[in-house]
Amino acid sequence: MTCLALVILNGFVFVWSFSIMLQTSALSLLHTAALSTTTPSCPLNFTLLDMLVSIHKEVKDSKNNTYRCTCYVQALHFVMVEYLAQTGHFWVPIAAANTCWDAFDNKLSALGHRIDARSECNFTTASLAQASDNCKNITTVQTLEKVVPTNVMSDISARCVNASLEWLSSCSGCTKAIVEASYNYLTAGNTNDTINSCQDLLQIYGASSMATTELRTGVASCLWNLVLHKHHKVTHTKFIFGSAGAIVTLVLCLGLALSFYVRHRMRKVAASKLDLSTRKEKLAKSNSNLQWYTLNEIKAATNNFASSNLLGCGGFGSVYKGVLADGKQVAMKKFKNCTLAGDDDFFHEVEVISSVKHRNLVSVLGCCVDRLDPSGHQRIIVYDYMPNGCLYSHLFTKNTLLDWPTRQNIAIGIVKGLVYLHQEVQPMIIHRDIKSSNILLDAQWNARVADFGLARFTPEGATHVTTRVAGTHGYVAPEYVLYGKLNEKSDVYSLGVLLLELFTRQKMITLSDSLRDPILIADWAWPHIKEGRILDVLDPHMDNLGPLEVVERYVHIALLCSHPQVAFRPTIDQVLRLMETDQPLPVMPDRPPPYTITLSDFNKSACTSTCLSGSSSYQLFCHSDKAR
Repeated sequence: MTCLALVILNGFVFVWSFSIMLQTSALSLLHTAALSTTTPSCPLNFTLLDMLVSIHKEVKDSKNNTYRCTCYVQALHFVMVEYLAQTGHFWVPIAAANTCWDAFDNKLSALGHRIDARSECNFTTASLAQASDNCKNITTVQTLEKVVPTNVMSDISARCVNASLEWLSSCSGCTKAIVEASYNYLTAGNTNDTINSCQDLLQIYGASSMATTELRTGVASCLWNLVLHKHHKVTHTKFIFGSAGAIVTLVLCLGLALSFYVRHRMRKVAASKLDLSTRKEKLAKSNSNLQWYTLNEIKAATNNFASSNLLGCGGFGSVYKGVLADGKQVAMKKFKNCTLAGDDDFFHEVEVISSVKHRNLVSVLGCCVDRLDPSGHQRIIVYDYMPNGCLYSHLFTKNTLLDWPTRQNIAIGIVKGLVYLHQEVQPMIIHRDIKSSNILLDAQWNARVADFGLARFTPEGATHVTTRVAGTHGYVAPEYVLYGKLNEKSDVYSLGVLLLELFTRQKMITLSDSLRDPILIADWAWPHIKEGRILDVLDPHMDNLGPLEVVERYVHIALLCSHPQVAFRPTIDQVLRLMETDQPLPVMPDRPPPYTITLSDFNKSACTSTCLSGSSSYQLFCHSDKAR
């Protein structure tokens, strides 16, 4: 009996243990299933943001939404550098994107920011992920290497190895290598996303290719102008401060008198450099493609501003043709009579030009400011070189034979450039100085609108009123001259005058039919057009005229644009539709009687100034034959 009882007891224990195992296994399977359905954790290490000084101070207190969003993008790139170095992937998995955005917002909240980055900056959740609309679908280093040659990738790594804010020459070389590679191999990709554009890929790769975290943060600080806490800066700082200390000690030993002079000089230089550095950082944050040149680089490119390289000159200064160290031809606008007080206007001009990119606008490549040159304060802007010069010289100086298709293409190009400034840039940009000498022509005779020195940002729907009228005599809209009212139709008026010059080869102020008194070109042309005598106003040397009704349509558009009453002028997008479609033209309104002045009064006025205020004058961008 005892044995039988033991057997029964052991069997019971076995069954009980087996049931416990089954329950444990079931619970384990349920837990695994539950884990598989939970949201993936974010693989980005946002504790790296503790290193950024600007995130802690400037951004948190800034009321400029564009500036804050730009800094948030730079902060995300900064974190993605380390993620790429560890995983070989540029972007996080799509399933983890939402978690990463939440983690980013939580980190910003811990740093004192009270925002939702996606809603404030219009970022999409997928912009952090491996979305299909990435540049050429590049998501990893391996896929990038299939698009960009290995030797180019190696060159980026080599030129970025010493890049940091302490070594500006290396930083410049690193940025240049990335911009060139992006332009040569990735321009076909999507560059509209504010998080993962083509150039962003190469910038993140350039920083992540460094061997250590210290070097990676140094390169990142170069590429995105980030300021790191002192204990995170690269070891170059110790070397610089050590060398500076030795130099200062040596200078102090030269004597008390020399010491006072050196201190005074150093304070002046340091204040100037600090101010320029602050301005450069602000501009670089809005446009990382902007290249900063030294004055020595500018002088080498222009052969020390040789007269043989002079393209033109005007009220603001001179423009020289230059050849950079890499062989690229450029145009360099050198301002004259520069003082410290004018730097604000200069940086405004650079900000305006560098913020817009369009095939019918002249692109700025970089700039130079040197306050310590022995010859005086220097300011230069570097532009793309336009081999065919400016429209003014072809119409009125060289008498180039331009056929109708060429003039039609030039007219449409000018209008497309203005459509971009008025309709696609937010806030809109009013050029304020549209004229034939500010229209440049590339090698294919495509028009490029130039000289944004007078441009003004204008909130949507706003009319700016000013007591300081800027522009060029003959092109400025009447309401702007008389009342100081400025809106986008002020540019449309100037466009109409310019188009009439293009089609008639008459200057904006010409002689009346009596050949006695100067008259506005629109007032001169209107009686002929009103009576149907279109051929009387066209350039008699224009070949390949084509259908006369098309030419007459374009002249009508020009007269509509240059109408003295604002309400009768079309908007710039309406002008483009009228040019590119068969849309019926608006009824041509009559014009008020023309205003004329005596020839002697006009000559006296013209000799005083061709500009009302602040214009770059007539032929600032026009070529001289000897420089071509």
